Amino acid sequence: MTTNFSHVIPSNFIVGKTVVVTGGSSGIGLEIAKLLSSFGANIIISSRNKEKLIEVAALCQIINPKIKVFPIELD
Repeated sequence: MTTNFSHVIPSNFIVGKTVVVTGGSSGIGLEIAKLLSSFGANIIISSRNKEKLIEVAALCQIINPKIKVFPIELD
C-alpha cells in the first residue's frame, strides 16, 4: 500500500530531483524509496545487502518507469 503525502509535499517539488536513500533495502528506507519513486524522484539507494537493493530498485521502477534508480552496495 502506497500512502499519499501530496498534502505535505507537493509532488512537483520532487519530480526530476535526485535523492540519496541510505538503508534502502528494508524498513523506513524502503518505504521512503517507494514514496519518492511515486513522486517522480530519481533515487540512489544504498545498503549492505546487494540482492535486496536490486529488488527494491526493480520495485521502484515498477512504481514509476520514468525514473532512474541506482542501487549501490555500501558497507
